[in-house]
Amino acid sequence: MPLKRRYQAEKIMELLQQNSASLSWTNEKELMIKNKILPNTNIVDLVAFLLKDRKTEPNGLRNFIDILKEFDFPSQLIKNRYFKYETMYAKPATWIQY
Repeated sequence: MPLKRRYQAEKIMELLQQNSASLSWTNEKELMIKNKILPNTNIVDLVAFLLKDRKTEPNGLRNFIDILKEFDFPSQLIKNRYFKYETMYAKPATWIQY
């Protein structure tokens, strides 16, 4: 991993550890949200997805993003251009008024 991305990954991990009451991971690197293990997830894959331009979403990504939004995760740390704007800046759906 390039040095710049490594620094960004460290910043993400620091933020995750600061919010360890809501989000953590097991020794096998499976994601835990509010003490509930999400099977077949991997914290390394989830963080790497935020940093690299990948289109294929890793398991547990939507749950991971939802919890990041809860503690005001800075969107500047998300470098995946395919994912960034769709997720962090999306407006809520509204009903069409006639």
